[in-house]
Amino acid sequence: MINNSSQLQVEIIGLKQSLIREKEQFSAIMRAVRDGIISTDNEGKILTLNKVAEKTTGWNKNEVVGLPLMKIFQIYEEKSEKPINNPVLCLLTEGIVSDLWENALLISRDGEKKVIEYTTSLICDQESRGIGAVLIFRDLTENLRIAQEYEKNEKLESIGLLAGGIAHDFNNFLTAILSNITLAMLNLPKDHQAYDRLSEAERSILRAKALTQQLLTFAKGGAPVRKVTRIAKVIIESSNFVLSGSNSKVKFALPEDLWPVELDEGQFSQVIHNIVINADQAMPTGGIITITGCNVKGDIKLPAGLETGKYVKLTIQDQGIGIPKEYLSKIFDPYFTTKQKGSGLGLTSALAIIRKHEGAIMINSEPGNGTEVTIYLPASGKKVIPQKSEEEKGSSLKKANILLMDDDRVILHAVEALLVHKGFDVTTAGDGRETIKLYSEALKTNSQFDIVIMDLTIPGGMGGREAIHELLNINPDVKVIVSSGYSTDPIMSEYWRYGFVQVLPKPYNISELISVVEDVLKPHGREVEEK
Repeated sequence: MINNSSQLQVEIIGLKQSLIREKEQFSAIMRAVRDGIISTDNEGKILTLNKVAEKTTGWNKNEVVGLPLMKIFQIYEEKSEKPINNPVLCLLTEGIVSDLWENALLISRDGEKKVIEYTTSLICDQESRGIGAVLIFRDLTENLRIAQEYEKNEKLESIGLLAGGIAHDFNNFLTAILSNITLAMLNLPKDHQAYDRLSEAERSILRAKALTQQLLTFAKGGAPVRKVTRIAKVIIESSNFVLSGSNSKVKFALPEDLWPVELDEGQFSQVIHNIVINADQAMPTGGIITITGCNVKGDIKLPAGLETGKYVKLTIQDQGIGIPKEYLSKIFDPYFTTKQKGSGLGLTSALAIIRKHEGAIMINSEPGNGTEVTIYLPASGKKVIPQKSEEEKGSSLKKANILLMDDDRVILHAVEALLVHKGFDVTTAGDGRETIKLYSEALKTNSQFDIVIMDLTIPGGMGGREAIHELLNINPDVKVIVSSGYSTDPIMSEYWRYGFVQVLPKPYNISELISVVEDVLKPHGREVEEK
């Protein structure tokens, strides 16, 4: 009897150890799987759930053991949001078994809606009688969001390719139209009745340049093509353009002593455009938008990420409906918008542009008290050279011999005429190979060109991108200006890295054209360091 008793104790101890090991293995499996797991008894009351289930439902295991599954697992149809019968109860009471994963909408403890897929399985004893059920589910919300973002990015990439091409062609058209309007104005007395109409058309074309910037929001690249700028002029022109025909008005408080800033004017105009149009839309019946500016030094508290230094601070304040607190943290997120119409990219692109300018942008708002947008931009240590009058432009330097290359014959002839009007000698070429040939021949006859102006890309031919290498091999001191309607091409923002000496984004007017030519002819650039 003693031996039998001892043997029984040994078996009991072995059985307990086996059960402990199985429990530990089960717990390890429950912790390791990435799906949510909830087990119930044959009445649908919760026995246990793993950490993933806790996180997805928002309920803690210690709070729910013994409660009906419906307490923590309420699911609905994904589109209609109609309640779905609890799958575990259907399995236990009606014997409805499905090996397929079903999609549903789960509302977690904090009210968050999560897209899930789930399946159920019966727990049976040794005699195949149902004694409970297991519910397995996984949260698809993040995966679906990533898939949607990927789909949007693919679409935006396709739009970007299209937008880049459209913007390039559009800028070429604008350059051709603008150059010919300028030529017509040069041949008319200023008191001619058509002169004012042409002048207005010229201004409208320059404003249309902002439309290409909207297209290029979707295009790749977009590094700023900067020049030292008085920021007030850009703000005033962009704001007034956006509010043309609106019930809203803008008041400016922009001191004349605002420090110069190195800006890509087209990109910064887009920032002002997006912010002002948001402010206008926040005031359906109209209101006042106030734009103020001031100089600040780095000894005051600056936004996170900004280095100590001098900054120009801009504040754009509206009287609109304001933004709810829960939306403020998402306001710069791609595609986030509270409007029925809109891509949700306006403030996202504004943030990207300001960051590319080493600045910062912040938004403060309260419902009913309007919205305030604050922008910091680093001040430049360079001076802005005052613009010369049209009569002065091109008259202070020697008359250079210029080689002009563009595949668009309308642009080629119009820009040639503008340069000739200013007294320059001009030779034209249709592509990079012709440019290289003409440059080499001129070099051999000691009548070399002082400046070469080349279009960056020539469809089906050699453009400036390829030709610059050949020209530098012929003459390392060649002075080449790169011009393009592809303002987002990295060559346009870092032209010097590729051997060019200046950049001329399309469309450009005669003032910009002559200013760039003068920059290249001078021994030093027009932007000089402040003493």
